[in-house]
Amino acid sequence: MLSAVLTLWAANARKTKHMQNVSVLEPARISAIQTLQSYRNRYNPGSFYFDVADHAIDLALSPRRKADGFLVRNAWRDSKRILSRQNKNGPTMLSLDEEFSINGHDGGESEEISLHDRCASPALKPDQACVESDFENSLRQRLGNTAPAQAALDCVKRGDAAMDFYRATGMSNSYFKKLKKTIQQEAAALN
Repeated sequence: MLSAVLTLWAANARKTKHMQNVSVLEPARISAIQTLQSYRNRYNPGSFYFDVADHAIDLALSPRRKADGFLVRNAWRDSKRILSRQNKNGPTMLSLDEEFSINGHDGGESEEISLHDRCASPALKPDQACVESDFENSLRQRLGNTAPAQAALDCVKRGDAAMDFYRATGMSNSYFKKLKKTIQQEAAALN
């Protein structure tokens, strides 16, 4: 059924002006896509291997890939490598509603809680905000009123990289590193 749909789609695509560059899928590519779809159907949606199979189908559809006997293996391998790298380098997402259990001490009962129970509010308390504001004002006075020093302090406060400082001021990365070191020394002197 898939091959009939793809053939019909390609035939219709040839008739339209704006899609004249679409080529008919080769039988090896259609077979590879069907194989990868059967792999995908083995796994639950949202699981790692479901996503690998789904991405492998996208890779197999690419006209840049050679449609040969190794298309399934190569698309699967590349998809797995790409998604593993994304998972390794990407942020870890946690659900605050997900429950986990804490084991009791000395064989006691375990307790189920969610992260809502354990996470503090991200907002600062008013007294903490005042202390931070006073500290920042004192640090700004010690650094002086030069624009690069103030911009560097803003970048450090936001957690920006040296390249962000360069984009904001046009000054070199090494100058930012010097200013950052000065900011750290002045902050340590204030404490």
